[in-house]
Amino acid sequence: MSGMSRFRASILGGIALVIVCGLGALPAEATAAPIWVSSQSCTNSLRDTLFEAGFRGVNLHEAWAIAMRESNGEANLGPGSPGFNGHDWGLFQWNKPSWGSQSWWNDSKMVNGLYNARLAYRMSSGGRDWSLWGLDGRGRTKADLYANYGWSSQQIYSWITQPYERYFRAFSATLGRCR
Repeated sequence: MSGMSRFRASILGGIALVIVCGLGALPAEATAAPIWVSSQSCTNSLRDTLFEAGFRGVNLHEAWAIAMRESNGEANLGPGSPGFNGHDWGLFQWNKPSWGSQSWWNDSKMVNGLYNARLAYRMSSGGRDWSLWGLDGRGRTKADLYANYGWSSQQIYSWITQPYERYFRAFSATLGRCR
């Protein structure tokens, strides 16, 4: 049997197996990564941290874009780190004046990437509600939230929408193909 014939037989056999067995477990050869998935392991510590915190699928994608927009993926943004503004901490830039009185707030833990990401996972309902970060849960900016604080439409676009969209596309182009 030629290589192409074996390939067709393998594909047809996999389809037949699904039809006969329902959608049960497939043999290892049928469950191999799709061809559009990179065969190389992706090494991105932010992606790994977010995955460990619980984010999956599109929620992982959105979490990565938001963390990049907020902190450029820098987990240790806190006192003594370059770029620390004095009140927004860690990957997801938790604002201490707003959240510092919560029982879960701990200065040393807020600069731990996994702790910070787990908080974001919990506070975003597993990545389904990004309203605390100015998004509506489908990647759209909640412009009214910022307009209420006096932001112009240009500020909203430049500081919230555009960076989020840029990082969302970057994830799609690279990390979205990883296993």
